Amino acid sequence: MSDRIQVVPEWALWGKEPNGLSYRVLRCSNGRLNSADFTQIMQHHSTGTHNHLPQVTLNWARDRAKNEQYIGLAVQRWAQERDHTGRKIAITRYCALPYSQLRGAVSYETIYHALSDWEPPADDAPAAVELPALSPEALAPRVDEYALGVAGLLLTLDPVHIVPSGKIPTYLERLRFLDVVAALLPYGLRTRLSAATWVSSTSQNRIRLAFTAHAGEDAQAVRWGATPSFADKWNTVAHRYADLLGDNAGTEERAADLIRGLAARREPMSFTADDARRSLELLNAQVRGPGRPAGTTQGDGADFVAAMEALHACRHAVAHVDRPTFISAVARLRQVQDAGFGADERRRLWETAVAAGLPCLPSSTRDDPELAELYEACLRLGHGPSLDLENVYRIENDLGVDLPLQLLQVMARLAVGDEPTRLAVAIRLGRDVMSLARRVDANALVRLAVSEEREDVLEVVLAELCRRSRDGHATPVAHALATHGYLAQPVERFYPGVNEQAGALRELLAAVFGGRLNRDQFAGIVRGGGPNSPRPALILAALSLYQGADARDLLVDFYLRGFLGAATPSYLSPDLRGVVDRALARHPSWPPPPMSRYEEAHDDGDDAQAGLRHKIKSFRPPWRSDHEPNP
Repeated sequence: MSDRIQVVPEWALWGKEPNGLSYRVLRCSNGRLNSADFTQIMQHHSTGTHNHLPQVTLNWARDRAKNEQYIGLAVQRWAQERDHTGRKIAITRYCALPYSQLRGAVSYETIYHALSDWEPPADDAPAAVELPALSPEALAPRVDEYALGVAGLLLTLDPVHIVPSGKIPTYLERLRFLDVVAALLPYGLRTRLSAATWVSSTSQNRIRLAFTAHAGEDAQAVRWGATPSFADKWNTVAHRYADLLGDNAGTEERAADLIRGLAARREPMSFTADDARRSLELLNAQVRGPGRPAGTTQGDGADFVAAMEALHACRHAVAHVDRPTFISAVARLRQVQDAGFGADERRRLWETAVAAGLPCLPSSTRDDPELAELYEACLRLGHGPSLDLENVYRIENDLGVDLPLQLLQVMARLAVGDEPTRLAVAIRLGRDVMSLARRVDANALVRLAVSEEREDVLEVVLAELCRRSRDGHATPVAHALATHGYLAQPVERFYPGVNEQAGALRELLAAVFGGRLNRDQFAGIVRGGGPNSPRPALILAALSLYQGADARDLLVDFYLRGFLGAATPSYLSPDLRGVVDRALARHPSWPPPPMSRYEEAHDDGDDAQAGLRHKIKSFRPPWRSDHEPNP
């Protein structure tokens, strides 16, 4: 994993003008989140205003419409100005980090230091920042019984309020403590974790973990520095979690291992009873070793325990550069890799292997047979004896897209009986894949290009579809393309300009439809409405291949009317809809509009279409060889 993680935070400034009446969003980035979104976030996680600033709030946000989650950090400081009544003005700088962009774990303290001197861009655009990856070794010395107990209390699902007695620690000391507590929970809980270095005792806040002068009525009060008591929570999930943490964090090295494993649990989670139990299950799977007795629940059979023990032995051998122990542990894994594990057992085994970094260990040689055996054992334990595309996507999501070469080679061996999966893995290996592509049916090829966000996959699919169509098998290709918008969206994603996009799509359409489009084919391609409405580049490509004089009428009848029919019923009244229909209706009795100088010079538009064809034809797609003529 890289020591630096690049992310593009969205941001907002929250405060009020000197002559303003209330706090509001003063400025914000022009990204996915808008001013209304930031207002809701700031109000939802409000802590009140403390007399002593700065203070830091850690929170979360979710954009349901765009399926994105955020980890947020707000720093509240005094502004230089005062308001019209002479009171101080508190300005809050807030940054929301898209969770999908965090390719590794980062600590809250490093986010704070990286962003504390950060200035919002003058043009309000989101700007990339680099954050240090979370360092378990830096956090481990601060793990103590108090932090372990507070982490466990959070799984009671009630807010935890820390009440200082005596000297109050500085806001930075409080932030560092919150950071350690968060590190003792599965990382995915940060998508629902809110914490603050201080909340007002009188504020109606929704902060889950906070320092305060007086604990709220519905919160668990914990004295600063006093180990929390679980006397009234005996044998609950929270109590067992805290005990398990304490049993496995006795030294800085063990505490670092604990934090490292929990940081790898990146699947988004929430503070619910189900996810509290799942947190305990994840921790239990992580720390269960040869000396820990097995229970009786699912996943605790002899084969499962043997596999867990061997995975932990591998991790230990790698950490201590103990090759004989490593070879022995891999041999033990191979003995149980094909046992009949259930889905939950496989998930737990895979998560344990990923947390230990075993499926992506670097190799010092090009061919390391023991490492290849470890890769195969991890894949078989976590995903079964064969891989499909969903397995490939999960592996990449868990490990990162730059998978080790030997791991890809093992994945290629396990992708048996599923031609699209074999093709996808072979493309990642950089192999000559055209013979493999010929064995994949047209529908599966097109689905592969749509689902994979990879330019190399798109180029292989386009090349094979063109070859197949020119060899007399265009009909199934045409049906598959029509179902997925003629691949306009993937082409748009990877080709830089509309000319290049239109050129690539023209090459494809020309191969499928024999060089020219007839009226029905053109109308079918440009038909608007629905999820596969044509993109601009696709319309240009179709226009360049259609020579009918009625192209304009067909665009109105099929594209514009189809688009309006799909997009407007919810807000166009019947009267307004009638106005639109009359505006689009043909009026043959009307005098024709005056021709433009372009039309007068180009014979009613036919030559204009020819000019368009010539412009688009000049683009040569990267998958076509130099000796192939333009269509």
